[in-house]
Amino acid sequence: MMKLLIFLALTIGMIGFASCEKVEVERAVAFEDLQMTTLCTPADESLSEETFIISSKEEYDARTSCIVGAPEIDFSKRYVMGGWKLVEGCAVLDEQSLQIRKTTLHYQVDMLRGDCDTPTMVYYMVSLPIGYRKYETEFHVNVR
Repeated sequence: MMKLLIFLALTIGMIGFASCEKVEVERAVAFEDLQMTTLCTPADESLSEETFIISSKEEYDARTSCIVGAPEIDFSKRYVMGGWKLVEGCAVLDEQSLQIRKTTLHYQVDMLRGDCDTPTMVYYMVSLPIGYRKYETEFHVNVR
């Protein structure tokens, strides 16, 4: 009788284990919003959008040299990612979030478009711990 109970418990356990769905785990990443209202953009005026990852003070200085009072970043502990997008019509940065899914860091940027005819350049930039640099990064920039 005991062997039968053990057999039934193992069988039910195996069936339950085999029928489990694998759920993709997402983990939120803490970051510091650098709240940029402008960045030094490339001279190529044909670009309407750019994303970047900055790992050194030299790269950061090149992006922020046109800004008075840019935030200081300790690149021995942190790195920066961000970008800009030219939006047809008035637009503002609405939300930013960072999530890790498997081995990829997903940077979600949401912008809101308003009712006007003036094209708007929207800038975004965050600082995060250098340990996340090991992840592949995907940018998802959306205008609503």
